[in-house]
Amino acid sequence: MLTAVGVVLFIGCVNITNLLLARLSSRRRELAVRSAIGASRWRLMRQMIVESLTLSAVGGACGILIAYGAIQLILALAPADVPRLDEVHVGASTLIFTLIISTITGVVIGVSPAWQFGSADAGEAMISGVRSTASLGTRPTPDRLMIQP
Repeated sequence: MLTAVGVVLFIGCVNITNLLLARLSSRRRELAVRSAIGASRWRLMRQMIVESLTLSAVGGACGILIAYGAIQLILALAPADVPRLDEVHVGASTLIFTLIISTITGVVIGVSPAWQFGSADAGEAMISGVRSTASLGTRPTPDRLMIQP
């Protein structure tokens, strides 16, 4: 059971890392500007870690709430003759385990995208941002369209 939970947690972490990497590509110009005005690599990395720790803390809290609700539901629906049913609860060890796992996954998930950006060239990100905004001006607008009879 522990292996199955670990595999599901790993798959969830990989999915969240992919989402944060995709988000990083859209924030690349913002991070390049921050780097250009003097933000160190550590400061940018710290920002990403704080964002991912917040995300993992909310996820861990939701997981505990769902577990608590599920246990209450199981206790309400279970037959009374189930042995040791009164011993089932969300204990301190569960809360501590969730806190530790949420913190570790938050740090790992935060470092991964930050490390990806740290290896990129800030100037390259700025130039690619300029190219993408410059291409917007080349689209035809109604006053530039020529209507031919």
